[in-house]
Amino acid sequence: GENDSELAAKKEKLEQAQKQKGICEDFLDEMVPLCDAKTAEYNERNMLRANEDAALAEALAILNKDSSFNLFGKMKHLNFETKFIQTAAIQSHSPAKSATRSSA
Repeated sequence: GENDSELAAKKEKLEQAQKQKGICEDFLDEMVPLCDAKTAEYNERNMLRANEDAALAEALAILNKDSSFNLFGKMKHLNFETKFIQTAAIQSHSPAKSATRSSA
């Protein structure tokens, strides 16, 4: 009677939980390689960033030397002035885009 229906309901619930567990395990199996790849990319970016930081520190050390200050002090008196002026603009269109536009 009552125990049989309760047992059947619990078996059904167990079966659904096992199916859900299988789905979750499949998802985890797909995610692990993706996470490993992202971790490798992150570690590479961190290494590159550390190399950039080291290069910047070295450049700043060179620029902060007294000899650098002496050189830049001399150049300041030469009265050089730098200006950036855009002298041309180039627009490039691919043939595929032009054909798509003309047929529309």
